[in-house]
Amino acid sequence: MRGAQGAVALIAAVVLTACTNETQAAGPTSSSSSSTTATTTTTTKSVAEMLPRHVEEAAIPRHGLIDRGFPEPTEQEYRSWWMLKPCLVVVPAEEARTASLQRKWIDDRLDLRHSVMAFEKYTGAEFIDQLKAATADCTTWEYDNGQRYDVVPGVTPRQPAGLDAFHGFCVDTVEETGPARRCVAFLAHRNVVSSLYVIQRTAPLEASLEKLHELLPRVVEHLTT
Repeated sequence: MRGAQGAVALIAAVVLTACTNETQAAGPTSSSSSSTTATTTTTTKSVAEMLPRHVEEAAIPRHGLIDRGFPEPTEQEYRSWWMLKPCLVVVPAEEARTASLQRKWIDDRLDLRHSVMAFEKYTGAEFIDQLKAATADCTTWEYDNGQRYDVVPGVTPRQPAGLDAFHGFCVDTVEETGPARRCVAFLAHRNVVSSLYVIQRTAPLEASLEKLHELLPRVVEHLTT
C-alpha cells in the first residue's frame, strides 16, 4: 500500500514540475505583460530661433539682381543693424532686434542696399510706427564726417500692397563725386522689417525714386512669402 502511495506522489511531482517548466517557457501572461511604446518627440523652435531663417528668406537673394548687372552682392554682412533712418534715430524696437542681414550691390552707376531686421518682442509695424513718430519733425541731419542730408519735401515713395506698414522718403546729399539722390523705403510684415535704399549718382532725384519703385515688388515678394 505504501508503495502505491509513493508511486502516486512521484507521478504528481513529475506532472507539477512539467507544468511549472511549461509556464516559465511561455513567459508572462497577457495580464502581466508590459509593452514598450516608441515615443516621438517633436521639437518646436522658439520665435528667436526661427528669426535668422525669416531674415534670410525676406532678403533679396544673392543672385537676385543678375538682371541689373550684378551677378552677386558686392558686400554682405550678417548682424548689421545699419539702416538709413532720418536724424540717425534709434527707436525702442531696435533694442529687441534679434537677427539681421544687409546686402549691397554697388557700382559706379547705382548703389542698392537691402537690409532686413527681425524682432522677437515687436512687430515690424510697431517699429515703423516708432520710426515715424521719432522722425516726424526731422528735415536735415549730419554725420560725423560733416556730410549733410536734407529730406526732400513732397517726394514720397508709393506704398505697395500686401504690407502691414510702410514708410518712405527721399534725401539730397553731396558726396565726393557730386550730388547723390537717395530714396529709402521701410516695409513691414509680421515681425520683420525690410529696408531698400537706392542711390542714383549723376541722375535726377526722380531716377532714384523710379528705381526704388521698380525693385519694391521684389522686396515685397520675398518679405511676404
